[in-house]
Parts: sequence; structure tokens; C-alpha cells
Amino acid sequence: MEPREKSPQQIRQVLIFFVCLGGSLVCSENWRFSVAEETETGSFIANVVKDVGSGVEDLAARRARVIFDDYKPYLWLDQQTGNLLLNEQLDREALCDFTEPCVLHFQVLLENPLQFFRAELWVRDINDHTPTFLDKDILLKIQEGTAPGTSFQMESAQDLDVGKNGVQNYTLSPNPHFHLKLEDSDEGRKYPELVLDQSLDREKEPELRLTLTALDGGSPPRSGTAVVRVLVLDINDNAPEFQSPLYEVQIPENSPLDSLVVKVSATDLDTGINGELSYSFSHISRDIRKTFEIHPVSGEVHLKALLDFELIQSYMINIQAIDGGSLTGKSTILIRVLDVNDNPPEIVITSLTSPIPENSSPEMVVAVFGVRDQDSEDNGKMVCSIQDNLPFLLKPTFKNFYTLVTERPLDRETRTEYNITITVTDLGTPRLKTEHNITVIVSDVNDNAPAFTQTSYTLFVRENNSPALHIGSVSATDRDAGANAQVTYSLLPPQDPQLPLASLVSINADNGQLFALRALDYEALRVLEFGVGAVDRGSPALSSPALVLLARTDCQDRLPTDPTGTPTLKTSGVGEMEAEEQRFPILRQVLLLFVFLAQTWAEHEGYSVVEETATGSFVANLAKDIGLEVGMLSWRRARVIVNNNKKHFQLNLQTGDLQVNEKLDREELCGPTEPCMLQFQVLLEEPLEVYRFKLLVSDINDNSPVFPEAEMTLKIMENTLPGTLFPLKNAQDLDVGINNIQKYTIYPNSHFHVLTRNGSEGRKYPELVLDKALDREEQPELSERDAAKHRLLVLVKDNGEPPLSASVTLHVLLVDGFSQPYLPLPEAAADAAQADPLTVYLVIALASMSSLFLFSVLAFVAVKLCRRGRAAWMSGSSVPEGHFPGHLVDVSGTGTLSQNYQYEVYLTGGSGNTREFKF
Repeated sequence: MEPREKSPQQIRQVLIFFVCLGGSLVCSENWRFSVAEETETGSFIANVVKDVGSGVEDLAARRARVIFDDYKPYLWLDQQTGNLLLNEQLDREALCDFTEPCVLHFQVLLENPLQFFRAELWVRDINDHTPTFLDKDILLKIQEGTAPGTSFQMESAQDLDVGKNGVQNYTLSPNPHFHLKLEDSDEGRKYPELVLDQSLDREKEPELRLTLTALDGGSPPRSGTAVVRVLVLDINDNAPEFQSPLYEVQIPENSPLDSLVVKVSATDLDTGINGELSYSFSHISRDIRKTFEIHPVSGEVHLKALLDFELIQSYMINIQAIDGGSLTGKSTILIRVLDVNDNPPEIVITSLTSPIPENSSPEMVVAVFGVRDQDSEDNGKMVCSIQDNLPFLLKPTFKNFYTLVTERPLDRETRTEYNITITVTDLGTPRLKTEHNITVIVSDVNDNAPAFTQTSYTLFVRENNSPALHIGSVSATDRDAGANAQVTYSLLPPQDPQLPLASLVSINADNGQLFALRALDYEALRVLEFGVGAVDRGSPALSSPALVLLARTDCQDRLPTDPTGTPTLKTSGVGEMEAEEQRFPILRQVLLLFVFLAQTWAEHEGYSVVEETATGSFVANLAKDIGLEVGMLSWRRARVIVNNNKKHFQLNLQTGDLQVNEKLDREELCGPTEPCMLQFQVLLEEPLEVYRFKLLVSDINDNSPVFPEAEMTLKIMENTLPGTLFPLKNAQDLDVGINNIQKYTIYPNSHFHVLTRNGSEGRKYPELVLDKALDREEQPELSERDAAKHRLLVLVKDNGEPPLSASVTLHVLLVDGFSQPYLPLPEAAADAAQADPLTVYLVIALASMSSLFLFSVLAFVAVKLCRRGRAAWMSGSSVPEGHFPGHLVDVSGTGTLSQNYQYEVYLTGGSGNTREFKF
């Protein structure tokens, strides 16, 4: 259903609403001030404190300032005193030309709350210009038969001053033939006319020289002179007459130079020289003389300078036609300038507030700006807008001023800044627009509490741990910024007031690391539950809690007891004890070491990843595959070790994900080997566990086939039979499988085709087949002399997606006296490469070094165990109760394990097998 059109009554109500809204912000009374032009800069004009109705101290607080309609700083407001002072010397003629009075409109703007005061500055004229004649030498031709009383118009003087300071009077030097009469023009100016008092006699006096003086009404008065030369001519009794006393013309303001404005025409009934007419302007201003020109013969008026409707809307030009006898005919041209849309709107930002807090109340003033368009009517009407989906609104205030206000509260965490484009478009044809970009930054307030990455954390620690042991970490983040996002960690008071939590664990206030302050006893307390808190540094500070479960794992730290609860210790004969202590414990410890290593090395399933996968891509979740909680990865210091000692992958200890650490290039890793497998291990400590994995790097078609040479040459005897094969050099493609070379082709040719052969290693090579016998006499294009002009194009293409291809130029030479050509097959080169002894030597050397290193590690462990057994044997038959010193064995060879593995040995008393030891 189409929406109903708004009724005139509704439109009238909306217009009345905006008029009331604008009027509420503007003082209805206009201030009026005056100043004489050329007054010195800094001169006092008026004090606006009383007119504003507030104290002087409010002017600075409300950021009071003066804004003229043309945005030029003629005045400035001293906010300390409230005085309006002149900011620059004013030239009334430059500001208003001949307009009287000369009024400059401006507004006094106050903010918070927004308020406007309208004012006018009247610029008074002073007599600072002298009357001047445009022509210092005025030529006047008069027929000798002219009757007394005839008047002759003279060029008027120009004075940029107005009023009484303009031209007020003219005088003529004393003479018996003429006197001066003053006339008023339509524009209110005075111009002189010479009036003939007595007839002229050319035979007695052919030429007269008179001095014409123009006086203004200033104090003191200024004057300018011109010389009037009067030439006495023969009698001419017919004056020229124009076809129309008034020519009205309209011309667009964007008309190009030398455009024809109008063509005027006059007639004269006289003949000969008295009938020849000359057209010219009469009594014109300086602007008209600079803008238009008239052809003296044709009467065509052309454009001499560009028009500007915004400066002058119409021209009134007096024209005259003078015949050869100096008689004149008069007419007037009225030129109306038509406005075109040639001025884009202007935007002037008068106030901008940035940054603004995110909890600002709606309709907070962000910016105040004014717009204007120098064009008229629809070309000067403007529409102002900003982008959609922004939490800001534009509100019209007074005249062409707008305010940018917030529509709703802002959220810095959602968006930290706004780039606002203010667009002003006029309604002309074509429409012109102006854009102005402003950036509003949203400042942060503390409106987000810290959030832990987990609501609860489960940590594991062995009993009897060393003091100050790092047992894990908690982490919290805050979406705020700056100090509002700085998080401090602390322990929350336990629910059980008897629990000495502060003496058991501590937390690093900066990074959330948890430490066990003393050794924990599994038998006394198996699970410790406590709370941690994260508080930010905002004002007011916000906080959030999390739960930590600390589980302790048991170790054999107590001796076995008999039924009465007494610890037991088995004994044996001294001779047997000495022999067993010297031999059996050493062998058992070595065996246990290898059993432990065998149990902690487990091989798991393989993964796959495509080469050139982006860094940070997910491969697999290792924590899930090895059956380990994510929280245990950090506690057991899990890490990934690749066999080639390169950091192809990284383990995310927070999620357990295996991620690509760098882009993988299958060709660089495995060359032509297929499949390309990477082996890596996941190493866990406490206890030591090693998991082996395999990762398949899949090939993509990222390498094009390449021929070893840009051109190949093949010589063929002319008596070669059809069906003969000619092996060609094969192309190389670093990709494998379907991405490798699949087929060779040749550009269609009547004598040859190409076959694709499979080599011993699965590679494909081309063979050229002769289809038709060659005759050197019939095929001059294949002769040695012209071989460079005729060639074959061999193409090779793989089967990738998308397929890649390459080409090589094959020159065929038909020769006499050569034996059958033979090119070695690609398999021969491959076999030679396989037989390279250097590769064999490198493999043997690496295997020998690895075996020697493993043997050295085993020997070192055996020597240590032998020394420990000998020391125990020499100390006597009694075995001290407690731990044997343990030593770190880094089975991976990286030297990064940090925990000691200890084997506890004790003897039990009573009868029994004297060779029994417990580990």
C-alpha cells in the first residue's frame, strides 16, 4: 500500500517548528556599530558584555567569538574585557564599491549553551580618493552651424568615494563660446554638459582648448582636470538614430571570452563622411570598460572578461553612434547576467570536540559548522547530510549553521573512532557537492570488568615439591584500554578461615603465575581449592573471580610397616649383601632406565597438511589425541621437536592445537620424494613421555614445467625412414603426482608428431616421430641455410589444477652424410645421479655419528651408576633411609629438561630373600 502524501497542514506545522527552534537560539535585536574606513588596527569599536547579558568571565567559558557572513576576521572579540576591536584596516571601496551604506553583517556566537547575537558594522566613507577622468584629453567635434543652446555631453569623472565625498560639481575654464550645465544620471551621479552660447566660425577659430575640472564634496575637497579639445567641423544637419532606444540582453555567467553579447545598429540620412557612423560606449564605469567592448564599425558588443553573477547581476551600458559630422545618437543596453551553478557549497567548522567519552549523554554537541553557497535561487539552496548507520545526528540551528550531536551512547570497545563525512549538496543543475571529513575519537571509561580465560583452573603438583615451585598460571583480560585494562591478580580469602592459604600458595600480581610456597603433603591434603581475583586499575575498579583446583599426586615417601605399624627392613648375610650391592642394583637400575624409556616413547597416528598453508593454520589438537587435559600441557612443559630441528610447527599451550609456524615448501623439504613425510615428537616432562607423530605434506601445483634449454637443434639425414624415433630432452617439474608432467605435444605439422614415454623413475620424456619422408631438394625450408626461419614448437603440460605448461623451440636440420642421430635417454642421466658416491658417504657418516652419540650417552649413564653402587658398598651394610641423589637424563639431546628423576631404594628387615631390593 503506498504511503499517503503529507497534507499542506502537516508541512506548515513542520516549517513552524524549525522556525521556532532557530529563533530560540538567536537574539531578536540587531546590534549596530560603525567605524570609519582606514581606521587603525586594534581600534575600539564597542563592548558587548552588557548586550550579551552575562559577565566578562562567561565569555571565555562559553568560547565567545565573532563570525562574519563572509567568514573574514574584520573584528575580534577580547574575551578578557568584552571589547570588540578592529582586526584590520577596512577599505570601504574594496568592501562595498559604490553601495551606500556599506554594512557588514556578523554574529556573536556563544557556546554551552549555544546562542547567537546578530550585529551590523557600518563602514563610514572618508574622502581618500581624488576625482579622475578616464580620458585626460577629451575630443569634441562640433559643426560650425550648430545653433546656440546646443548641449554636448562630456565624460564624467570617476570618484570611488560615495555620498558627499563623491563628485559634486564641475567647472569650466572661462571662454566666450560655452558654459557648463550639470545633469543627474539615472544612477544619481552628476555629469557635465557643454552648452553652446554663440555660433562657431571655423574660418576664424578652427579649434578650442578648454579645461574641465571635477570637484568632490569632501573636506578638504579634492579635484581632477581634463583638457577638452573642440574641433569645428562643417555643417551636418542629421544625427544618427538607433533602431531601438533600449536593447535588453540575457547572457549566462559562464559564457566564454569574446562571446557576442548583442549587435546594435543606427542609421544616418546624411551622405559621405557625414553619414559614416562610429559606435562607442558613453558614460561607462571602469567595470564595464574592463568587461565589454564594442566594435566601432559593426556595432557588435563582445565579452572582454569573464562574468560573475555573484558579484554583478546586471549591466546598464549607454552607447552612442557618432557620424562623420560628430552628431550623436544615443541608446542603452541592459545586460542581465544569468546565474549558473558554478560555486560548490562551502563548509566552515567553527567548533569540534574530540575525543568524547563513551558514556556521553545523547545530544552532546560534537561539532558546530556553517555552510554557504554563493549561487542564487535553487543553485544556492543546500542539503546537508552525514553517512547512515552512525550514532550522530545533524541539527539545523540558525541560518546556515548546523550542530553535530550524538544520537545514543557510544561504546569504545565496539568502535574506537568515527570518520564522519559531512556532505553538502546544492539543488542546482548539475548538482555540486562538498565533503568535509572529521574524526571523532571515543575515549575509554571503565565499564568492563576483567574476564578470566576459564571459570576454573585445574593444576597438578607432586607432593614434597620444592619451595617456591611454579605450579601454573591464570590469565584474565579486560576489554577497556589504558589503566582501565591493567589487571592485578590476588588470592581471595578462603571459605575455611582455618586454612592458611597465604602460607601455601602465592600469586604474582602482574602476570597471574601461581607458586607453591612450601612442600605439600598428599596424605594431609589431596586437593586444595581456592579462589583468585582479577581487578583493573580503573576508577571505580572492577573485578571478577575464578576458581583454582590444586591436585597433588602421591609419591612413595613412606616405609612399609608390619602389622604392628613398625617400619620393616629386610637384612641378609654380610657376604651376600656385599656381592649383591656391588652387582645386582647397578644392573637393575640400567634395566629400569631402558624400560622407562621404552614405555614413554609412543607412536601415534599421522596428520596431513597442504604445502604453502598460511602461518597459524590449525593442523590437529594434540592434547585430545594424546589423552591429556589442556591445563596439563603448560604444567608438564610440553613442546614439539621436529627431526630436522626446524620450527615448522608450534604448540598452543592454551588450546592444545598444533599450528603451522611457517609456510611449508614440499619441494624444499622432500624434493621428488613421494610421499613427503615429516616426523616430529611431542615431549612431556614430569614424568617424561615422548609421542611420535608423522605429518604428510601434500603437493599443490605451484611449479611450472621447465625445459633445460630455451632452444634445441636436431639434425636428420634426408634418407631417414618414416617411423624413426628421435628422443628429445625432457622437461623438469618440481611437483609430483598428478601435478607433474603428463603429456608432450607438438604444434600441428605434416612431417612429425611427438610421443610421451615413461622413464624408469616414472618420469615422462618426449620422442619425436617422423611421419613423412623428408627430401632436401623438395624442402628447402629445412636446409641449413634457412633453418632459423622454420622451427617446431614442443609443448609440455602437467595435470594440476589449474594446469601449467611450458614450451621449447626445436630447430630441425636436414643434412647429408651424417649417421643416425642419437640422444641419451633421461634414464641414463638419472642412473648416473643415483650412483653419486657423495650421497652414500654422507648417509654413512650421519649414521656413524648418531650411533657414537647414543653409545656415549649409555656409557655415561652406566659409569655414573657404577660409581654410585661402589660408594654404597664401601659405606657398609647399612643403607641410609632417604633419597638417592638423582641426575637429569635428557633423552632428546636438547638439554632443556629441568626436573630430576630420583629412584628411591630401601631395605626391609626380617627374614626373607636377602637379594630383594625395592625401587
